[in-house]
Amino acid sequence: MTRARVLFGVAAAVASCGVAMAQPASFTPLGDLAGGSFLSRARALSGDGTVAAGGGTGASGTEGVRWVGASAAAGLGNLAGGGLGSEGYAISGDGSVVFGNVTDSVGNSLPARWTSAGWMPLGFLATGGYSGRAFACSADGLAACGEQLYQPPSGGGPPPFPITQAFRWTMSGGMEPLGVPPGISGTTPGSLCTARAMSADGSVVVGYASDVGPYRPWRWTHATGMVDLSNGTLNARSLGCSSDGSVVVGGILSGEPFVWTSAGGLRTLGLLPGYTSGAGTDVSSDGGRILGILVGSPNAAAVWDRALGGGGSWQTVQTALSAAGVSTAGWTLSQATAMTDDGRTIVGYGTDPSGNTEAWKAVLPRPCLVDFDGMGGVGVPDIFEFLNAWFAGDPRADYNGVDGITVQDIFDFLNAWFVGC
Repeated sequence: MTRARVLFGVAAAVASCGVAMAQPASFTPLGDLAGGSFLSRARALSGDGTVAAGGGTGASGTEGVRWVGASAAAGLGNLAGGGLGSEGYAISGDGSVVFGNVTDSVGNSLPARWTSAGWMPLGFLATGGYSGRAFACSADGLAACGEQLYQPPSGGGPPPFPITQAFRWTMSGGMEPLGVPPGISGTTPGSLCTARAMSADGSVVVGYASDVGPYRPWRWTHATGMVDLSNGTLNARSLGCSSDGSVVVGGILSGEPFVWTSAGGLRTLGLLPGYTSGAGTDVSSDGGRILGILVGSPNAAAVWDRALGGGGSWQTVQTALSAAGVSTAGWTLSQATAMTDDGRTIVGYGTDPSGNTEAWKAVLPRPCLVDFDGMGGVGVPDIFEFLNAWFAGDPRADYNGVDGITVQDIFDFLNAWFVGC
């Protein structure tokens, strides 16, 4: 396709289009279950951001939780027949299915799936599996990934340290082992391989592995198996991915957060002054906003935006909310765990004004990357300003920031323009 034809198509496409308006900024404490000590953590969000999942503390102890809209925390119960607790870590796109773990009557943690009918354990990969949890799931709630602890036979002697194995589970096929990345044996007592995030369709899984040494960040598909994203050069962990699995985020141990794409490879994202290390935990579908945690005294929930500072920059969630006129007085927002695909709704947990660990949700508008002419707002002139930059080879026209200036940047820009700011 020639550039002239691209321009003609763009002009035709926008001739009669409007632009959606974004939600205003907000901050909502999510509370906890009734009874017991006060402690809640939000770890997952539905596609539209209206349903969150995590864990809380009620009269019966630790219990998985859903927060639906403005409703109070609702407990997910425990395993039938004497379960001792539950936790939520992932949620389907429509908010009706939660994945996490349940604690059985003898204290073992079982990876499990929750629906309105209750908890269903997912099982284990093989004999010897005795503990685990599911950390992520597909948008339809029919696939999940996580880890199991496996105790190899001791041969009559004292049992060795358990081995942690990564799994992928599907409703139709059950448990599937994901193997290990190159350079990791996966058989050394104490070795670890864990799956932490999954694409919306369940076909891509990311995580990290170690043979009681440096962590190796990996990305898995059926076609490639596990691929070490650092080629064995970094002590790092993959913790999140975009909805299509093409963008992976994580952190270098005692170092900077990173982002990886197939076109651009792995690059670090820097830190804010006063913080010693950090990690990305989630990423928007367009890769333009990354959610993360910055390590300091105290830690801070933070977002990295490609539209800030020329090549992208971090700001804490509390700083960004304050700039938008939203108060978080008395709070310390220390953990950011999940984000909607549009990058605007975020959940995490921190210390509330009473000194309790409490879950929270924030709506945080993104810097307007499609306000290309800098005049405020989004309109057709921004498209022509972008196209002028694209024809001129202006570096600003590398909209997706991964592979130089290509036709794909035009489509990505237009997709964002139609959504608005």
